[in-house]
Amino acid sequence: MKIAIGSLRQPKINAVESAVIRIQQSFQLPETGVEVIPKAVSSGISQMPLSLADLLQGSFNRAQSLIDFFSRGSDKPDFYVGMEGGFFCQADPQTTLVHFLQSWVFVSDGTSGFFGASCAVPVPAKIVAEVVGQGRELGNIIDKYGKGRNIRDKGGAFGVLTNGIVERKEAFVQALINAMTPFFNRTVYMQKCKH
Repeated sequence: MKIAIGSLRQPKINAVESAVIRIQQSFQLPETGVEVIPKAVSSGISQMPLSLADLLQGSFNRAQSLIDFFSRGSDKPDFYVGMEGGFFCQADPQTTLVHFLQSWVFVSDGTSGFFGASCAVPVPAKIVAEVVGQGRELGNIIDKYGKGRNIRDKGGAFGVLTNGIVERKEAFVQALINAMTPFFNRTVYMQKCKH
């Protein structure tokens, strides 16, 4: 299976490989191997998404850029994957605004596509103040909270916030599985409703 991904980041590339293996096992598909084709593409949104609309738009734009790029050649991937991670804000039942970190994915076969999301984890107010209040990108500040270097290419902010229970790769694996399963579970997704 050949999959183009709109990123050069290793956790995202590894997530695609892991998600496909899990899908092949779950749906008892032949394990054909996974060829991931990473390509840097623009999300068309801000560097640090701060809303659900941005997360969905960014992942969609990345997949669409890949479709446009590969439309010029004859060797087309089976799937095009756009991935985006960032914040969204929601009022809780007490009307307190809570910021969450979440990963979103859009997967297309070139004709149709589906969105998928990961779990969401609340973000501490001190990090929200730097990202939202000061306009800084999460990837640029998370190292000081994780007491490491280049954390975005390892466990990421998910890993720092959950103390390694859920890392960046696994968050994207969840989102990818959620976005890809409609292609493989057609009996459920394509079944017509009976009234």
